[in-house]
Amino acid sequence: MAVFFIIVALFAGFYLYLLLPARTPELAIKKYVLRQGHPLDAFNLKIIPTNIYDRGRRQFAVEGYYAGLHDLEEVPFFWLKKDERGWYVEKAGTGP
Repeated sequence: MAVFFIIVALFAGFYLYLLLPARTPELAIKKYVLRQGHPLDAFNLKIIPTNIYDRGRRQFAVEGYYAGLHDLEEVPFFWLKKDERGWYVEKAGTGP
């Protein structure tokens, strides 16, 4: 019975880790991709910072993340925001 509680605690801790803001923008994007159910994509992303800032957000270009119907649509842009706790993805999509 103790093993069951240890496993549940580990999964709960990992899930909580995914929900908290990240220390770096790159880690925030990887956490977002993991939460969307694409664990292999999360570790094969090419993340490129851009010089585009808008309303306190920063844009990043990403190669290698596909989502949508049957994972055929590439999601090349991520808008990130930073607060006192760290970085988080505010939205992701196909256009700036």
